[in-house]
Amino acid sequence: MTARLAGIMQNNDDHIISQGLKTMIYINSPLMAEALATGEALLHAKGSGICRFRVASDAKNLIHLIN
Repeated sequence: MTARLAGIMQNNDDHIISQGLKTMIYINSPLMAEALATGEALLHAKGSGICRFRVASDAKNLIHLIN
């Protein structure tokens, strides 16, 4: 199964400052795809020197696991 991971980064004024799209193979579930997309976003934030951030997702189960 293939998944397309997408994400955006916005500043406090809701302006898009970065966006990305990545295709990954061997993804077995939508929850796994959301988790991988979130991980990619966190790595991007760290690499950009961003210390404070908020994660938003429509995957309630994933957000519950993170919190």
